[in-house]
Amino acid sequence: VAGAIQDLDRGIIVGTRTFGKGLVQTITPLVYNTQLKITTAKYYTPSGRCIQEIDYMHKNKDGIFSTTPDSLKHKFKTLKGRLEYEAGGIQPDTTVPDQDKSAFYNELLRKSMFFKFATRYVLSHKDLPSAFVAGDSTLGEFQRFINEQKFTYQEEGETKVKELSDIADKAKYSSALKDEIAKLKKQLETEKTISPMSHKSEILPALRIEIMSRYKGERGRIEASLTDDAQIKTATGLLENREEYSRRLSLK
Repeated sequence: VAGAIQDLDRGIIVGTRTFGKGLVQTITPLVYNTQLKITTAKYYTPSGRCIQEIDYMHKNKDGIFSTTPDSLKHKFKTLKGRLEYEAGGIQPDTTVPDQDKSAFYNELLRKSMFFKFATRYVLSHKDLPSAFVAGDSTLGEFQRFINEQKFTYQEEGETKVKELSDIADKAKYSSALKDEIAKLKKQLETEKTISPMSHKSEILPALRIEIMSRYKGERGRIEASLTDDAQIKTATGLLENREEYSRRLSLK
């Protein structure tokens, strides 16, 4: 769908590159409870380009299937003559990359802290205000919650220092060097803050999404997720700026 919109110059594609899956397999049942899967078709966009990224007809010297290098990708053009390339999914006209999250956020997510907090929040807040906004008070509740849960996490720096400490022990480095490593470890522990307030910009949206999903189900989750979505904001901005929208769709 994205490729058709792009090839026919009917809209601007915003976001990140698509996965690059452009093959269709047909599964045929065989004897002895076995099956045979054969590639029977490929996806093509209206201009004729195939979006498949991995070339399963060729392997490199390590036995890994290769991807087509940029220098060998065939060029295609949209109706207005904008240049596009095959064999790599759909490249957006306006790239809006996904935002990386902190180690603190990822560990909260991995340990289901957002999920568990939202469940407790609903039990103590029977009615959701019509204009609910997850703010500093919600953040304070979340801070108390993770303290009760005895939440801990390890940053990348701490992991590296531990690796360095293990190397020092195995290599029988001097006690002076080991003392310096121990000081560095202590300093990292002091610098690390287990505080949602210091990660407010990424914690609050996650809390709002989880809480809204408890009150309004999947629809509430999706609506809450769109509020801070960088791709949605970019798309909205382009739609509101007709001159810029037309310029990006033009050949120039």
